[in-house]
Amino acid sequence: MRLLPWLTLAGLLLTARSGASAPPVPAEVALPRIEAVRLQLFDNKTGRFGDDVLAGTPRGLSNIGSGPQASNAALVVVELRGQPDARYSGRPDTAPRHGLRLVASERGRHRPLLDQTQALPVMGPQGQAFVAFLLHPGGCKPLRLSVSLIGPRATTTTEAQLPLSCGE
Repeated sequence: MRLLPWLTLAGLLLTARSGASAPPVPAEVALPRIEAVRLQLFDNKTGRFGDDVLAGTPRGLSNIGSGPQASNAALVVVELRGQPDARYSGRPDTAPRHGLRLVASERGRHRPLLDQTQALPVMGPQGQAFVAFLLHPGGCKPLRLSVSLIGPRATTTTEAQLPLSCGE
């Protein structure tokens, strides 16, 4: 009858292993919120990112593919606010529970330019964290950004429009 202790131990190990994945975020822990979305064009001539073109009222941007301030890429930075030092995505060795999804689309295209999800980072000591995405807009069509928190109880979506166009 020495088999029973081994079976019990194996059952306990399997139970502990299945419980080793990160537990769900307790209901009392507030999920983070999307505080801000920035979009900065990459300047091909200087190698620097410009100012946030979504700050204030976005205005039309022309000829981003050529000219003195040519740009072929954009950095999208999403600022998150949550509880200080909170971990919404589990341990580094487990599957993320919560993520941030960016879908960037140009008017008239059937497929998005970018549809990417990243695990939420651990919040900083002031409850702030940032997630960055790099995208390559065509430059001649208006750009639509849709940023969503995904995971259990996550329902937040933020949208932004950038009126890109070609012209002289």
